[in-house]
Parts: sequence; structure tokens; C-alpha cells
Amino acid sequence: MREILTNTSPEELREARLNLIDRMNEAIDIPFKSEKEEEEYFTAIVDFLLTRYGLDKGTKLPEEQLVDVENELDVVAVEYEVSENIYRNSMEELDAKKKSLEARKAELEAMISSE
Repeated sequence: MREILTNTSPEELREARLNLIDRMNEAIDIPFKSEKEEEEYFTAIVDFLLTRYGLDKGTKLPEEQLVDVENELDVVAVEYEVSENIYRNSMEELDAKKKSLEARKAELEAMISSE
């Protein structure tokens, strides 16, 4: 199956993707979900599986790819912010430790010089 899919043109893969999403949406009814919500759910499942097996290249329309890139940029921005916060907290902890050690060193030097 994978060999067939890897030797298939992007247009055919795109069509197969949409067909699979439609067929799943027709065959499975999710209680308390609208048709639009069901389609979004099945789209996510199909896209996950295509990505998982390395078959996602060329299966999405440029508009869908743009949304994916925008979402990835949002994730990177959050990761960047988290990393900055972790770094800042780590530096604050090290600064506090350094000040504490410098104060202890000064105390000990004062004790030694007063003897």
C-alpha cells in the first residue's frame, strides 16, 4: 500500500485524501457533533496518518498548507517564549546563588581576618 502511495502523483494523493475524509465522514457518525466538526475530526485523523507514514507531501492545497505553517509558527513562538522564561528563571537562580556564596565568602574572610 505504501509503495502505491509513494508512487502516486500529488494530485492523486490529494484526491485520495479528500475521498478518504469524505468516506469516513459518511460512514461514521459521532454523536453530538455537527457535520463540520466531524469533517474536521476526520481530516485531522487522515492528516495525522499521512504525516505519520511520510505521505503528506503534496496532499494538501496551498491554503491548507498555509494554515499548517501559521499553526507551526504559533507553536514555535510559544516554545521560544517558554525557553526564554526557563532561561531567565535559571539565570535568576544562579544570580541568587552567586550572591549568597559571595556573602558567605565575605563572612568567612571577615572571620579569618579578625582572628
